[in-house]
Amino acid sequence: MWKRILATAHRLGFTRNETLVLLFLVAVISVGSLISEWRPADARGAVDIRASYRASDSIFAQRSRQALTEARDASESEPRPASPAGDSRGEMVNLNTASAAQLMSLPGIGPVTAERILDYRQTYGPFQTVEDLVKVKSIGEKKLQRIRQFITVE
Repeated sequence: MWKRILATAHRLGFTRNETLVLLFLVAVISVGSLISEWRPADARGAVDIRASYRASDSIFAQRSRQALTEARDASESEPRPASPAGDSRGEMVNLNTASAAQLMSLPGIGPVTAERILDYRQTYGPFQTVEDLVKVKSIGEKKLQRIRQFITVE
């Protein structure tokens, strides 16, 4: 019988080693299927995957609520400045006279962007309107909308 299997496999284009691997896989799959069918239904241990996800989701939700509560408590205990510019008097930042430090106190403006604003002001002169700020590289409409309430042009 073994010779017949090898001859048939050879006609199909399989080598001897390929035939052995194929027969091994068929045998393992067959034995596994038979064992799983012969086991009693209650021994199969059907797992509800949704239950495991629900458990991990509830842990995530609990940790998220805890982090939010801690962040809220921390922010309530810290004194808040009158404006994001850090000026206790709540004054606006004038784009035409502001220093790099004053510009960096604006939300989303770092040292590189502040330097670009100063370079633009030196090259092209004072800003005519607040909207002229979008001409500076790395400042778009979104960033302008975020800082508009804290800047002015005089």
